[in-house]
Amino acid sequence: MELTQKQKQLREEIVQFAEEHLRADFMKHTREPAFPHKAYKLVCERGYMGFMLPKEYGGSGGGVTEYCILLEELARVDHNVPWAIDVTVAVACVIAKLGTEAQKRKYLPKLLDGSIIPAFALSDLAGGSNLRQMGTRAERDADGTWTITGRKAHIHNCELAELWLIFAASKDGQEAILVEGRDGVILERRYQPFGFRCVPCHQLMFNGVKATDENLLGTRGKGVLAALTGALNYTRIGNASIVLGIARAAIEVALSFAMGRRLQGGTITDQQAIQHMIADLVTDLDAASLLRWRAAAMHDRGENPVREASQAKLYCTEKATNICGTLLRLMGAYGTYEGMPMADYFNSCKTLELGSGASEIHRNNIAREVLREYGRRFDSGELFSWAQTDDQKALLELNERSAKILHMGAKAS
Repeated sequence: MELTQKQKQLREEIVQFAEEHLRADFMKHTREPAFPHKAYKLVCERGYMGFMLPKEYGGSGGGVTEYCILLEELARVDHNVPWAIDVTVAVACVIAKLGTEAQKRKYLPKLLDGSIIPAFALSDLAGGSNLRQMGTRAERDADGTWTITGRKAHIHNCELAELWLIFAASKDGQEAILVEGRDGVILERRYQPFGFRCVPCHQLMFNGVKATDENLLGTRGKGVLAALTGALNYTRIGNASIVLGIARAAIEVALSFAMGRRLQGGTITDQQAIQHMIADLVTDLDAASLLRWRAAAMHDRGENPVREASQAKLYCTEKATNICGTLLRLMGAYGTYEGMPMADYFNSCKTLELGSGASEIHRNNIAREVLREYGRRFDSGELFSWAQTDDQKALLELNERSAKILHMGAKAS
């Protein structure tokens, strides 16, 4: 895929922005589990939060491709920052897709200018992201008041959130509900992941959180499926972009180290084995990037790239984790010392490999979509049935011989 001239200019602009405003605080964000408020605000001020969102609500009117450029180039300098903004963009895109005009005008400008930070409360404590096992319940009274109870896990921004996108089961199906404030929200446990340390992550309980019909997103009883259709695609494509940025940063750090490391009259990179390793890693990186661009382009064309988004997320996260792990070995003990980011690169890629749907989930998605497509083609006769051709011919010949014998017997009698 070739970026347009406008997209190339955008990338150059974001590269310059990241180097000027994010580079200095990168190691601080890696060490300290505190939200990157300064960087988050700068991203909002530049209007970068508004990719994929309509201009009439404060967005920039771009697409998933522009958002991928943003995430990758920010992640190359400080991967904590794109991870922090990704939750906000996910919530904003769901509101833009399903929200009423009043909801859009009320929340989108505040999300995009950074004046309100949201939380995306999907994963249940017991059932995870399995919608069939969602334990969080939303009960509606006769007067239209909703009461939400249940526990969620692995939810980001909980210490800061003033707007919650809550997914809950109801007697009508499953609801996506917007709730302002923190009444009834109890933070039970703070997780400390080994990657993306500066974005807070919690287990929490909704203890009688109140909402009204005006807080519902989408059709009653169908909000969850409507909210997640499409949203999971660009979230997965975004995750792929973040790890691609991290992998590029890891290559820069490791090769800078290796080219200065003397060995037997030369450098480490003079060794053919190291050169072959580098060739393999860069090839993997380029192939992963192309899968991501394909999924982004399909989304921007209005298609629903379920398989392609899962392929991008699966391949990019696994390859990025392998790239960082291999380069960490290349640097040896030096890669593990304070002031060197290699271990954090590896940990953060591994975090995204496991999160937003583990690799096994995406392999299930890919296989399901492939078998669905080929099943349709098989049923329509588009695919030639090699496996059954010989048997079918033999059966037809046997039927013809049997018919002749029966016919001859009938005539003889």
